[in-house]
Amino acid sequence: MRHQKILQDKLQSQFGYNDYKNYLQKEATEAVYKNEKDIYICMPSGFGKSLCFQLPITIKDNSFAIVISPTIASATHQVNYLKSKQILVYNWDAYTSKKIKFKIKQEMKSRRPKIKLLYITPEQYISSSFQIILKNIQPNVLSYFVIDEVHCLSPWSHDYRHSYRKFVEWPLKRPNVPIIAVTASATKEVIEDIFKTLQMKDPLIFTMPVFRSNLFHDIWFIDNLPDPVQHLKQFIVESLGHVDMSVPKVSILI
Repeated sequence: MRHQKILQDKLQSQFGYNDYKNYLQKEATEAVYKNEKDIYICMPSGFGKSLCFQLPITIKDNSFAIVISPTIASATHQVNYLKSKQILVYNWDAYTSKKIKFKIKQEMKSRRPKIKLLYITPEQYISSSFQIILKNIQPNVLSYFVIDEVHCLSPWSHDYRHSYRKFVEWPLKRPNVPIIAVTASATKEVIEDIFKTLQMKDPLIFTMPVFRSNLFHDIWFIDNLPDPVQHLKQFIVESLGHVDMSVPKVSILI
């Protein structure tokens, strides 16, 4: 199909990847591009779930998406990465200057915005000033909402954040604007709570098992080791290959 070819070309030309990391990433990305339904994406860290909502918006003319992120550090990392790919994105958090906020407002009010993604904290999202801007966005300009680290809004989650759940008490959805809920892991109870809280009706679901063949737990009781330091040294050598474990010479100037 034509949109598949366009996405594939953009994946290579702007993001620098010859292909998707896996079939699920490809399917989820194409579903986000179609923009027809709410979508739930659950992939382990490192499997490219962010690309699923970043890539589609870059080939949509005169439209942008809003990403609600619970952590400034995570949002800043993604913004810097996208800027390095020559994609116009902005952060809106407690540290954003008035000058930058003014630029963002102008972009959001435009019928032909150049901005592609706006990352915003839930605290800033629920502010009255931002809600006014949100209501005045031109029809068909806002493609979709992304709720990143969506498990954080559920009390069933170990990462539950009350402040993150508060934003759903405000009007989140605009007519015909889908929600893309993204997380690295969630239990059955958390998923059900996410769908109920965000009022996601019959969403498309893309999930991948969290099992990682290259990760495992190995527990040693220190009291059972004849030489704990030597054991740790051997573990480091086996894990990293040949490492010079000799004690470096240190000169102390008095």
